[in-house]
Amino acid sequence: MESLHAGDRDQYIWDFELPGFGVKVTPAGSRVYLVQYRIGGRKGRTRRVTIGRHGSITAEAARETAVRIKETINSGRDPAAEFSMRRAAAMRPLPTPARTLRLLREKDVIGDWPADSRGRRSILKRAKRSD
Repeated sequence: MESLHAGDRDQYIWDFELPGFGVKVTPAGSRVYLVQYRIGGRKGRTRRVTIGRHGSITAEAARETAVRIKETINSGRDPAAEFSMRRAAAMRPLPTPARTLRLLREKDVIGDWPADSRGRRSILKRAKRSD
């Protein structure tokens, strides 16, 4: 792996035994394991999933991960799209306390917010059970 040298643009070196698995060498010299695939055959869009940086993950571990990713692809799922959806969901802002109270009132979980902590805990327990 250390014998791969950086060029003036990204270089891709593909594995002969596991189609779609390879390593990308950037001009800065960084090496990243990845899987390239198409959903929908030859006319489908080419997608790439990054597995990890060389050094933080071994080539053997990257290959094992690539096999699991390929199994996911063969089952008809798109790992890149799933990752994008998870990232977008994680970046959604958390609701403010006022919005949370409004939602709980709309679900008819609570009426007015009690002043004592015991009453608030009771309301929040009921809200968890109603989800």
